[in-house]
Parts: sequence; C-alpha cells; structure tokens
Amino acid sequence: MISWKPVQGAAYHKVTIASDENLSRNVSTYNTHNTTFTPDTFPKAAQSGSGIYVRVVVYDNQNNVGQYLMEPRFVPRPAVPEVARITLPVVIKP
Repeated sequence: MISWKPVQGAAYHKVTIASDENLSRNVSTYNTHNTTFTPDTFPKAAQSGSGIYVRVVVYDNQNNVGQYLMEPRFVPRPAVPEVARITLPVVIKP
C-alpha cells in the first residue's frame, strides 16, 4: 500500500508507477480520490525487477496539476509467497 497526506483542494490524485526512476519504462497510471493506493495486482512495471518507482500528483476539480506529493520513490517488490498445491476431491454425479 502507498499512502500520502491529504491536500486541501485536491479533487483526485494521479499515481504513476514505473520500473525506472525517470518514470519512462513500463508505466502504469491510476487516478484515485483516496490518500492511499493499493493496486489489484503488482503492476507490470515490477514484474522483472526488485521493485517499482512511484509518483503521486494532486489535481484540482478543473484537472489542473497541483503539487507533486511524492517525487519518484523506490518501493520494494513485496515477497510473493509460494503457491500451495491443493488437491480437491472429484465429485461424480450418479
């Protein structure tokens, strides 16, 4: 989860995630009204590396860019637990 402090007048926040600190490779962007963000899946940007770079920018209700709340910051990739092998019984209808 990525979080930041609220800013007065912010209509929404644009979260940019990439695999490099220049935010130029494997870029994914998300808009949120919240001050926390957790992607549904770890973004494509982190599939081949040890983490991602994240930037959060405030926008007002007229889509004007406000302050950059977070300059590109490195966020380590979370450890992925091993997938357990589960055997389910087979149900046969008579």
